[in-house]
Amino acid sequence: MIKSLVRTSARVAFLVMLAGSVAVAQEEIVVGAALPITGPFAGAGLQTLQGLQLAEHDINTAGGINGKKIRFQTEDTQVSNSVAINAFLKLDQAKLPFIFLSSFTVQNLATEPEVKKAKVAVMYGGGGVTIGEQNNPYMFRLRANDALRAAATAEAAMGVLKKKKIAIINVQDQFGNAIAELLRKKIVERGGEVVATETHNIRDTDFAPQLQKVKNSGAEALVVFGYIRDQALIIKQRRALGLTGIPMVSVTSVNEDSMLSLIALEDLENVIGVADAVFGEANPNGPKSVKFVDDFTARFKVPPDGFGSVYYDGAMMVAEALKKVGPDREKIRAYLAGLQNYKGVTGTFGAGANGDMLHAVSIVEFIPGKKAVRVVKNVTDK
Repeated sequence: MIKSLVRTSARVAFLVMLAGSVAVAQEEIVVGAALPITGPFAGAGLQTLQGLQLAEHDINTAGGINGKKIRFQTEDTQVSNSVAINAFLKLDQAKLPFIFLSSFTVQNLATEPEVKKAKVAVMYGGGGVTIGEQNNPYMFRLRANDALRAAATAEAAMGVLKKKKIAIINVQDQFGNAIAELLRKKIVERGGEVVATETHNIRDTDFAPQLQKVKNSGAEALVVFGYIRDQALIIKQRRALGLTGIPMVSVTSVNEDSMLSLIALEDLENVIGVADAVFGEANPNGPKSVKFVDDFTARFKVPPDGFGSVYYDGAMMVAEALKKVGPDREKIRAYLAGLQNYKGVTGTFGAGANGDMLHAVSIVEFIPGKKAVRVVKNVTDK
């Protein structure tokens, strides 16, 4: 009798606990995020995570998704393609309605076939045009594609700096090699010449050999395609080698705090850049951008960069989709495919060819005496 009562009590306790778990699950909507939280990609990964965290706070403070709270469940992709794939698969197995991927082309390309199989809409930040060429209707790109970025870089080097002999240093991977080739074609089309193309591995720390070859090539300007740490080291070593007389165009990371925190103000001599996002009043959606910067900085004690802002915007667009069509994978995909003129903190988004959502970048220069930029020219894909 006593044993029977114990067993019955245990079953009741289990059912109560299970009911509580189900109730919690029903009170929230979980969205996945496979991001690089550790390793060489972590600088951008942390900003993307913080962008999602701020969005989660803002969405829930405003009433959530039709009364339900939203929560972002993250998995670390590190710097490995196989880890990135496994992170996505783990989130997919949980049958989440939507998943964010990292902002790195190599990981996005590796994961793309699994996204197509899973038939779940994702947003990602990698700029590689090869991703769009897969014609995957479930892939939505949050940042400008590399064809636009290459066109803007050519304009920065040849239109703004008015140089014709260009040297390129790029990271040796799918992103770096592809965008360097896109730029080479743009320079030749405009009557310029690529006098040197040097590459490096993602974990390299000594860039003196590449910089010396740039110097010996007779280059009038240097373009650098790489990740945050790479670009910071190249900028520092360029100055240490006395090469600041060769103007440099830094692409994508130029105005990001995670990169600027690694260099000194004097390292920025004769450096301009191509930026995915410019904040404050210079942003086309000024007041919204100003508030985002203030809120982000207050919460995380660092200013946002283009990675944090586009993932914040992505989360807000997904929240709108969830409110309108519910946590249905196919309906969310269709909603995003038809989305136009969404005014975010980064810029104005709208679904275009190959899932591209953002269609402008800015050529920027540094304000004298400050680690802050101003817009020289905006370049769009229109």
